Amino acid sequence: MKVTRRMTQSPEARAAILAQAQAMGISVEDFDTIERGERTMTHTPGPYHISHDEGGGTTIRDDDDLIIAGVYGFAAPDREGQEEANGTLLAAAPELLAALRELRAAFAHVATSTASLALLDRTSAAISKAE
Repeated sequence: MKVTRRMTQSPEARAAILAQAQAMGISVEDFDTIERGERTMTHTPGPYHISHDEGGGTTIRDDDDLIIAGVYGFAAPDREGQEEANGTLLAAAPELLAALRELRAAFAHVATSTASLALLDRTSAAISKAE
């Protein structure tokens, strides 16, 4: 699946942003991909849904009802509800990743402070971990 989005900016602004990205360790190729908003996903496309199996287990399924992941809870009383919460988080993963990519692409053009550049760096690291 490819998501395409175009950004418009002056050549000078793009060069300044590219220099900041390179200072953060983002290659020109990665920057171009980020800027275009294009990325080929290798994971099962979302959306994902939570399913409760007859045996009491929780699974994450795609729109074709194929199992993406199984979530297993613990019998410990202090962990009650964690299976459902973990399943909800896993099911949201495709939408969270897509939103994070869009935010990074938009934010890359305005990040100038040390804090915002650090946040952009952490965002890129999280996306790389998910890809």
